[in-house]
Amino acid sequence: MVVWDLGDRASDEQVYEIYDAFWDFAAFTGDETLCVPGVRIGGERGALARYWGPGRWLRIRGDMVGRGYRFATHEMCHAWDHEHGHPSAEVPEIFTGEEIALDYGNEVARRKESFAQTCEHGPQDVALMQGVDEICGTHRTDERQRWVMEEVYTQWQPPFDVLGTTDIALERVSLPAYPALWSWVSAGGELIALALMGPAIDGDALAPPLAPPRYPSGYGERLGCVLLRVDPWSGEEIERVRLPLVGTECRHLHLIGGDRDPLVVLAAEHETMAWRLRQGDNRLEQVPFPALGWAGAPDAGVLRGDRAWMTLELEDRDGYFFEVDLTTGEADELRLDDGSDEGQAIYPVFVQDLSEQLFIYGILGNEARVLTLDPESRRGVSLDLECGGTLEAIVQLDEDRFLASISVRADNDELLMVLALMDMQEGGWRISPDSCESEWYSGRPDLRSARRFMMIDGQPWSIEDRPTADGTEQRYLTRVTVPSP
Repeated sequence: MVVWDLGDRASDEQVYEIYDAFWDFAAFTGDETLCVPGVRIGGERGALARYWGPGRWLRIRGDMVGRGYRFATHEMCHAWDHEHGHPSAEVPEIFTGEEIALDYGNEVARRKESFAQTCEHGPQDVALMQGVDEICGTHRTDERQRWVMEEVYTQWQPPFDVLGTTDIALERVSLPAYPALWSWVSAGGELIALALMGPAIDGDALAPPLAPPRYPSGYGERLGCVLLRVDPWSGEEIERVRLPLVGTECRHLHLIGGDRDPLVVLAAEHETMAWRLRQGDNRLEQVPFPALGWAGAPDAGVLRGDRAWMTLELEDRDGYFFEVDLTTGEADELRLDDGSDEGQAIYPVFVQDLSEQLFIYGILGNEARVLTLDPESRRGVSLDLECGGTLEAIVQLDEDRFLASISVRADNDELLMVLALMDMQEGGWRISPDSCESEWYSGRPDLRSARRFMMIDGQPWSIEDRPTADGTEQRYLTRVTVPSP
């Protein structure tokens, strides 16, 4: 099987994703004999992707290559259906095609497309959802999904089972009522937040910014950025420290937490600056930092003393993940790859300090990867924590247990956010009972609980953006208590 990029539109990672789609489909179905020689990427007109028949190449439109894994899987589903005599068309009571636009084709064509749209999501979501249904006594897995699992993805075995429920307690803590809080980290047992603030209209005292329609003329230029120190147990503000920046400069700030004294990085065009907030005396101290590329803002990272490990793009440097010495500003790349001959780089999106090791959650192509890394020896160990669904966030609790937030599609209109505890000794996931009822977002899969985890004094916490009744989102700080091992 060959991927041919006619217009040189795809990155290496995007090409690997398409290869992954083929290999995964063959492994999940046990069918390695489908007559599809390869994929051509090219053109910007016509169907987003197309299966032309046995012995002919699949086509993915050039401007759709960013979703290559999904489109390749969709067309492979059409190929499977065709080469097995179109069994999807023989079960009109399951694949009715009613959800497919009438101009797609005749009734049989719409039933085949209904099958492919169900099949393209793969077996992971459905298997996890079936486990949740069994535990919760719900019926969220529809007939189409069950049929695809029984007829197509016959060789897929979930690496871990959903074993049952566990008592995960969630306690929300009220946050300071500032509308422009955009970044939170933990450092030294405190929460540190970046906030956009402005002077009071009748004085110079820092106050939460006014709602945009009420801004006086020129008020935006007087906005400043502030670091807030917050007690996580009460949600009360301890102290605020103003940064030496104003207006739009504040939008280019990024915050990195760790064992103490958080790091603030200004990643503006043609300018890179960094400060440590010395929590002992609330003093800002500028520290050396390497020059960032145009899109080099820190995306994930953690501090330990005067060392930082973070995801960056640096000027004239390849790679994603670096160790930065905050006393000299020197950066040293730590390459995280999949161990294959191609050596695809893993892009870290979460980094946790485990005292002697780093726990890293990253993305490789279309897949989530979890690993531990010894920063001294630079040796990493991959952790097999496949769960089905999409791993949205994860944090390591101890040697064998992990707390994770997993999103799973039930059907075309519903998304479930599962809060789960993974125990390597048990070999499975246990979900929070809240996941059975309160975590459903019917009809609005774009408004879901977007959890991010952090550890404060050994206790897991999460920052969540949850939908509100008026269709917007509100941010919450939640203390998460898990049962003892």
